[in-house]
Amino acid sequence: MSSEILAALFEELHHPDTRDRSARIQNLCEVYWDILSNDTSIAQLHLNEFTLLLREDENLALAQLVIPELRYSAPTAKEETKRHIQHLFQSVSSLSPNTTQTKYAEVHQLFESEKDIIQEMDLYRAALLLFNRGEISEARKTRLREWLQNAPK
Repeated sequence: MSSEILAALFEELHHPDTRDRSARIQNLCEVYWDILSNDTSIAQLHLNEFTLLLREDENLALAQLVIPELRYSAPTAKEETKRHIQHLFQSVSSLSPNTTQTKYAEVHQLFESEKDIIQEMDLYRAALLLFNRGEISEARKTRLREWLQNAPK
């Protein structure tokens, strides 16, 4: 792969209206990491751009999804440039166990809140069907009453 193609991939990310930016970042990271294995001279030209890109936590997290060597406690890479990049970013890894646990707790709390809202909405919808509007059969009314009695509290 030529240096021009790699430069074009970096250039695409500089446009503010870039669609699918996350996918493009992941593609660029995969391509760049593969180039580091094959032709370090081309990769060296863009090393600063690559490290600047990964300095943003969101971009680093995206890169870690496609480059396992950048993840927390990954084995050390064989190539010198890869080892250098690993050393730069493993210490600030956004997927370290502590950060992951914190993110999980936040996501879990949001999930629980969403679940409560959905259950409340379902109960309200069932109550509307039973008591206000909606022409439903007696069998369905019975099923809804049973569902209301068994609904989680």
